[in-house]
Amino acid sequence: MRLRIEESATFREARPAETVPVVEAVKGHWRPILIVFFAEMAQTSYFYLTAIFTISFATRQLGVPKDVITQAVLFANLVGLVAMPLIGAWSDRIGRKRLFLAGVALATISMFAFYGAIASRDTLLVTCAVILAAGVIHPLMFGTEGSYFPELFPTRIRFTGVSIGKQLGTVLGGGIAPLVATSLFAQTGSTYAITGYYVALALAAMIALGFAHETSKSRLLG
Repeated sequence: MRLRIEESATFREARPAETVPVVEAVKGHWRPILIVFFAEMAQTSYFYLTAIFTISFATRQLGVPKDVITQAVLFANLVGLVAMPLIGAWSDRIGRKRLFLAGVALATISMFAFYGAIASRDTLLVTCAVILAAGVIHPLMFGTEGSYFPELFPTRIRFTGVSIGKQLGTVLGGGIAPLVATSLFAQTGSTYAITGYYVALALAAMIALGFAHETSKSRLLG
């Protein structure tokens, strides 16, 4: 399939990187790298906290039946599978930055009620909470970033710039989120500490995105 896909006009017109791409990206485009880094931390940590961490936390700490929480996560992923391409198309119309920020804001608000809903152990409420979080709110971020992040960089270093910010954000955001959440709950005995942890990540992402520009209607740089 890849052999039959032609390169975009923007890529064909792009001039080669003057130095090693990673050097040019870090030296000349560190601001969008930081924007991607903080935005990715907010995106991945939210999914890991509401879908991955929740499975073990709900069953071991809250007594939620394992089949209830695993089915809820399954349904959330199915909803997200449908939602993501629709949200990606929606971002072409109303803007990528706006949708991503809306996702971060809704994720922040939802965290104040999410674990309370899980703690209810009510099958319907648990299922709705997980679907809303991981299947609807999370795709507002994840379904947008595939277009938004690359468009923040010139074509010639786009892959490198996005990779640096995204991989670091994934590791330090989603990668350690379950460990941090487990530690916070063990020390405080309260899910509000976990909520506070996410709020801090979300605020950092919002501040970073405040310095980003909208790209959906912009001509891509070479």
